[in-house]
Amino acid sequence: AMDQVITLISGASEFSFDFVMLVVVASVIAACGLLTNSVVSIVASMLVSPIMGPILGVTFGVTIRDWNLVKKGLYSEFFALLICLLIGFLMGLGTAKVTYQNAVDRYKAND
Repeated sequence: AMDQVITLISGASEFSFDFVMLVVVASVIAACGLLTNSVVSIVASMLVSPIMGPILGVTFGVTIRDWNLVKKGLYSEFFALLICLLIGFLMGLGTAKVTYQNAVDRYKAND
């Protein structure tokens, strides 16, 4: 039974193509939710995101003292967060001019 749990958590902590694509999709959904001020989109991005797998890997690895599982989880978590930051930065750059112009137009309309 313990081997099955370790295998399951190890698989969830793995940095794979599917993991990266889910992180990218979740990051885009979250960025769109932040840009449109939509709480529903932000929560939906949390449901899509696979980042909980590496967190479980680190936690479970520390609990059973499996340092390879801890390293795998930390590696996946670190690079997932880097991907999220990169996607957020790029989406922010892509929408900065439009957002800025909308803010200027609103400010001028209030004068």
